Amino acid sequence: MLATSARHALRRLLERLPCLYGDLLAASPGELPNDRFLQMLIDQELLLREGAAVKAGPALERLYDLGHTLEWLVAEWLRLYCVEHYERLVPVRHGVSLASPAIPDDLDVLAFPDEGPVLIECKSRSKAIEEDHFVRFVARARLLRPFAAIFLVDIENPLPKQRLSQYAHALQRLGLPLRTVQMAFTSPPSASIW
Repeated sequence: MLATSARHALRRLLERLPCLYGDLLAASPGELPNDRFLQMLIDQELLLREGAAVKAGPALERLYDLGHTLEWLVAEWLRLYCVEHYERLVPVRHGVSLASPAIPDDLDVLAFPDEGPVLIECKSRSKAIEEDHFVRFVARARLLRPFAAIFLVDIENPLPKQRLSQYAHALQRLGLPLRTVQMAFTSPPSASIW
């Protein structure tokens, strides 16, 4: 599921569930996960087969779209990284709502490694990102004062330079120092982090 194309296929799959297994296999190539990927999801009990029907398993039943899937994936990756790095469990949560301090909407991913809190905002469609997203992200970062605040854009190809420039100008207008890092979950760069 680290491949962006697999998450996009998973998003389309989640939109159809529950459904007939045969309908999934009959989907056009690239539209839904292939039969090998479907079988892996079934083997891992992420999908459950009940006769001819398929439904979301316990780990996926709360995921409804790619954004939530990406938040879940980033949180799971952080959990595994922290176990390996610190040799113990570190609190990592996704879809966190805070009442005090009151923060509208939810925090996509929040982790608490030894260095301090890490705040991650996950976006799965670069075209939908507007300056308001940056304003909310910056306001949350200023309020929570994390050790690291990461704005993650999950895409299959690197962001065009024009789009990066727009994002950089928006962040600079908010008075933030900009540091861009290309991070690869798959062989080509698949995410941009600010």
